[in-house]
Amino acid sequence: MGVRGLMTYCSGLKRPPNRPRPSRIGIDAFCILYLFRADTAGLESYLHSLLSHGHTLTLVVDRRAVKEKQETVDARRAGRAAAAEAADALAEFTATPDYAELSKAEQAVIQHKLSLQQRDAWRVSGTHIRALAALASTLGIGWRMADAEADETLAAMSRAGEVEIVISSDSDLLILGVNTLWLPSANGSHMEISGLEFRRFLGLAGERVYELAFLAGCDVHPRSIVPVPMAVSWLRFYGSLEKIHERFPDKVTESDMIEYTALRAPGACWAPVI
Repeated sequence: MGVRGLMTYCSGLKRPPNRPRPSRIGIDAFCILYLFRADTAGLESYLHSLLSHGHTLTLVVDRRAVKEKQETVDARRAGRAAAAEAADALAEFTATPDYAELSKAEQAVIQHKLSLQQRDAWRVSGTHIRALAALASTLGIGWRMADAEADETLAAMSRAGEVEIVISSDSDLLILGVNTLWLPSANGSHMEISGLEFRRFLGLAGERVYELAFLAGCDVHPRSIVPVPMAVSWLRFYGSLEKIHERFPDKVTESDMIEYTALRAPGACWAPVI
């Protein structure tokens, strides 16, 4: 999911990829599983398409969410549960005489709502992971279990030159310093964001990028203090989260500063890369 509003803020940077030569590509496995969900044929076709262009693929799989993301994980789980409950209620309604008496147009609306709720209720299970691993083995696609979450492993692979492109819809990868990000769609196309262009556009680097994520709201700090444009403006003008705290202690509180320091401490999810 990543930083709240960051992809929208960077929408002007998105370009269709222009890469005729084969490349080494790291893929966020959970991202494409959620993209295709029950469409296993579509997922297989998507991977075949990438391979047909000569790309070398490595699927990277989440091992576990970091403890700092537990609030976000719990919220997503609750959202899926609510969607499943709503889908069950709609499915029951479609078997009633009241539904049969509706017009075709009204039934179509109900079916559309049911489809959306079923999509929102879908979740990755062990069965899906095993099926994807078997498919990867059959197609000769690399398979790597992340130490924790896939985005951190993929960003490290990108910075080390192990992969030239990362495929994911997670904006955290931009914060983590990925070189080239491809945003996938279910029709098999991609939009590209260059990490270098992103950093130039943002006008922030190093610690300031993490402070942006904290201010705007992200998976490890779900509360948005200010929207992305305001966060960027503040960091450019005041220079740091600490200076913003000094200027707006009612917005960036002492508790916020303590929380941010904890996120950047050794062993925490945002520990500085050595």
